[in-house]
Amino acid sequence: MKKPILIFAHALCSICFSAQEIDCENICVENIQINDGTGFLEVTINNGSDDFINYPIIIVEVDDEIVANPDSTFKLFGQMAGTTVTHNVTTTLTEIPPGFACTVYLIDGFWDVGCTLYYPCIPDGVAATDESAIHVFYDFLNDCVVVQSEIEFAEIELLNSFGQVIQSKENPVTSCPVNLAGLSSGVYFLRMKSENGIAACHSFIR
Repeated sequence: MKKPILIFAHALCSICFSAQEIDCENICVENIQINDGTGFLEVTINNGSDDFINYPIIIVEVDDEIVANPDSTFKLFGQMAGTTVTHNVTTTLTEIPPGFACTVYLIDGFWDVGCTLYYPCIPDGVAATDESAIHVFYDFLNDCVVVQSEIEFAEIELLNSFGQVIQSKENPVTSCPVNLAGLSSGVYFLRMKSENGIAACHSFIR
């Protein structure tokens, strides 16, 4: 009787678990902080996909060095689709500095597939930058962002890490269209729009 029971259990698992893939485009790292009481790194994952993540393994890397969960252990059975869950992982970090940015590896421990995610997460509706068409750099003397591009933009928006537009300039013809004076430290996004809509996006740390 053991063999039929094992076959039934395997079939049941096949029904319960998601397919062998993860829709990484709809998964975002919403927040990372250290719990002063436990010392764990709290990594908040928004699973906006339709996939159930089995035995989620969270690994955090900063400058090519693993700073959280080097042993690749998991703390939860799984994360349902359409949910936001805070995962607690061991870490060598003692604080989260302003403008903290990292790479988060999210692995489905059952299917051994995963996603490479970035923190902070690029807000919804912000397209990836076409590096060959646009160059963005910081002007220290004038405390502003300079945008050089072959594309003629109708508008440039400055967004914070929550996706909120905090500055907007139409027909940006000046050499320094984005003024950073008075802004606190952190990660920001430039969203550049052409006449046909969003043309490109670029993230930077203030």
